[in-house]
Amino acid sequence: MGIGVGEGENRAESAARAAVKSLSLRGARNIVINFETGPDVSPAEMTRAAGIICEMAEENAQIAWEHTISEDMGDKMRVTVIKEN
Repeated sequence: MGIGVGEGENRAESAARAAVKSLSLRGARNIVINFETGPDVSPAEMTRAAGIICEMAEENAQIAWEHTISEDMGDKMRVTVIKEN
C-alpha cells in the first residue's frame, strides 16, 4: 500500500507519484485507488492521477478507483494505492 498527498495546482500528479514512489506495481493483478479530496476537485484531476498510476501497472491489471469527499481536505488530495498480487 502506498499513500501520497499533494497540494495546490499540481496536487493530483504530486499525490499519485508520492503514492507509488516506494510501491512496486509490477506483477499486481488488482489495484484499488482511493482519492480523498475537498469538494473542489475535478474529474480531470483524478483522471490524470489515475493515469500516472496506470502507466506503472501491468497491462492486464484490473484497476478500480473510488472518491471520498472530505471538507477538511481543503485544496489537498490524498491518493491511496492498494495492490494485490
